[in-house]
Amino acid sequence: MDTEGGNEGAGSVEPALGKAVKSLALVGGYVLVALMLLTVVAVFTRKVLNSPIIGVQDISEVSLIFVVFTAMAYAGWTGGHIAVDLIADAVSQRVLRIIDFVMRAVATVLLATLAWQSVHRAIEAQSDAETTNLIAIPLYPFFWVIAAGFGLFALTTLVLTVRAARGITDFPKP
Repeated sequence: MDTEGGNEGAGSVEPALGKAVKSLALVGGYVLVALMLLTVVAVFTRKVLNSPIIGVQDISEVSLIFVVFTAMAYAGWTGGHIAVDLIADAVSQRVLRIIDFVMRAVATVLLATLAWQSVHRAIEAQSDAETTNLIAIPLYPFFWVIAAGFGLFALTTLVLTVRAARGITDFPKP
């Protein structure tokens, strides 16, 4: 069982995927910094200058989509999620590996389904011309971000599922 490295036979999929998830997580981080600055400016103008910035809530809501959906795949890729080992001591390593594989496979199917449904929702939002409430920001591009985030996370969990099937227990380096 290989518990180190893990790129054997993977070709360029794992390094390319690692770079993609890291790059998107950085984009989400930059959007978060911009959102924090916008919030500070909005609070300052509202409280000190008594002149609120129109549409800050709309901008904040759609910006959070970038923050969340660009970071999900990175968290999965690096093992940054929360894990609770309730049965690890009660079952054999073989059973634990099988459970890990099954759970990753189920997660892959679920995430791919969410990506597919988000694509449908993006198309629907565009055809219905859905917008935010206050300053009418079109919503369909953000559904595409959601679909891409779920899609990349599904690809990430697929690679992790293959790794689990090969007995590789560690998370790859981004």
